[in-house]
Amino acid sequence: MAAPQPYDKIRLFPQIAMNPWIEEYARAELNGKNEATLDAYLRILRQLTQWVAHLPGSEEEFHPKFLTKTAFGDYLEALQDREYSTSHLERVKTVVNGFANWLIAEGALRTNPTRGITIAPQALLAPRELSKEQRLVLRNLIERSSDLRGKAMFALGYWAGCRVSDVSYLLIKHTQIGPKVGKPRVGHKGEKYRDIVLLNPARDPLSHGMRNEMQISSEVALDCSS
Repeated sequence: MAAPQPYDKIRLFPQIAMNPWIEEYARAELNGKNEATLDAYLRILRQLTQWVAHLPGSEEEFHPKFLTKTAFGDYLEALQDREYSTSHLERVKTVVNGFANWLIAEGALRTNPTRGITIAPQALLAPRELSKEQRLVLRNLIERSSDLRGKAMFALGYWAGCRVSDVSYLLIKHTQIGPKVGKPRVGHKGEKYRDIVLLNPARDPLSHGMRNEMQISSEVALDCSS
């Protein structure tokens, strides 16, 4: 059986005995913190010191000399691997920075391990993709619908990749298309207009929807207000 890795021990130790370094730091520097903040600080420091204590060469016991920049950087990477948020990583860095400054003042640590370590901004989440089953259900619902406008709007989004703003602000003068020819012009957002080539699954419902809309509106191709 493989030996446990340090990052297996991160979400841990609600009942563990307080490390003497943390105890002394809490008495010296954290007395003014409210209960919730104090609990968060101590939890972060317990998890960090336990993780460091399990690093090779630490002999299962935390000592400030093992709290190096390399160790702290690896600890943050382990938290990232476990999908902790950027805000939590920043909080960990702040807490450890204060702890390290106190250790330096006590002569137990030479350099602050948080110095020079930057935390990348939270990456934007990629748009969710519908599953095959979800796409099937959606297409079946549209196919059974008698709403020509809805079918045209769906076709532009699903088959042509148009944004909501592309569909909402699509004008009749930019939608001169027929069953075989013509390209709609979209791009209201930022006024970055472009002509798009339509696949037949998008062209047919848009062509039918446009004939219906032209009897209702003289300007907006697919009025989304009703």
